[in-house]
Amino acid sequence: MRGMLLGLALVMGAGAVRGDVLVPYDNSINSNGSLLLNTHNGYAQKFTTGNFGASPLAVKTISVALFISTNNTNDTSFSVGIYANNSGSPGTVVGTVNNFTSSNLGTDRATANYSVDVSSNNINLSSSTTYWLTVFRTTPDGTYNTLTYDQVAWAAGSTSGTAGDARQTLDLGTAWTDVNPANNSFAGQIVMVPEPGTLLLGGIAAACGGGGVWWRRKRKAAPVADEAVAAE
Repeated sequence: MRGMLLGLALVMGAGAVRGDVLVPYDNSINSNGSLLLNTHNGYAQKFTTGNFGASPLAVKTISVALFISTNNTNDTSFSVGIYANNSGSPGTVVGTVNNFTSSNLGTDRATANYSVDVSSNNINLSSSTTYWLTVFRTTPDGTYNTLTYDQVAWAAGSTSGTAGDARQTLDLGTAWTDVNPANNSFAGQIVMVPEPGTLLLGGIAAACGGGGVWWRRKRKAAPVADEAVAAE
């Protein structure tokens, strides 16, 4: 009985064993290394999730260090997303947040930060897996003009990155090349929460296992009790 109660306690407490997991690929800013989204229509920064076993990681918040480099008369629109890794470049999309404009951004590159709550977007990542955080300029190229649209930049991280970990595209992701300089890294952070499903299943298994031990002990003790009655 004690084993069963322990297992049930694990089931009841499984939902509480949650905590924010940060992926700080580089959350500090080096404004001198910023790159304009107006020069290339998309940038990507590679990151790897931690080891959390079989539990999926639900993305809660995505933060990127974006800022308006030059204010003009029209807003620039952009999207933020997470892509799977495909041979060292962004591959298939895992989840995106679209239709944001430069009006959401500040102009101070030293404190640049754009954070979006994606907890309702159902973006789930796997443990110990490489992904890409992307920012695309979605203002149509046919109408885009750097003299009339805000110039938006993604701030670099304060530490040097590894060549190949930050990439750029001119054709909305069909082809990717290394940024220049190649050791540039983009500043940002992803907040994830391990889903409780795996912990819950573990708790149920523990409950069933504990109940089994209790039942076997009861069955084993029963003949002894019968013999004691017969002896009387």
